[in-house]
Amino acid sequence: MKAVLEELKEQGVKDAALTQTGCAGLCRHEPLMEIISNDAKTTYFNVDRNKAKEIIKKHLVAGEIIEEWTNPPK
Repeated sequence: MKAVLEELKEQGVKDAALTQTGCAGLCRHEPLMEIISNDAKTTYFNVDRNKAKEIIKKHLVAGEIIEEWTNPPK
């Protein structure tokens, strides 16, 4: 959570809301990160500090979905 807050600040993202939830029923794929934009939801799986930073840079700032992180690993 701290990495997300730091990266949002570093990238100058001011129009984002960050919430923390309990288990979403996908425990083996957590932590998850959901980006909801223009009524579209993208869920990222197994998000660590580095992935969180990249998601903010590429998805929130550049508008590019990182497809390989949106499918849970088998």
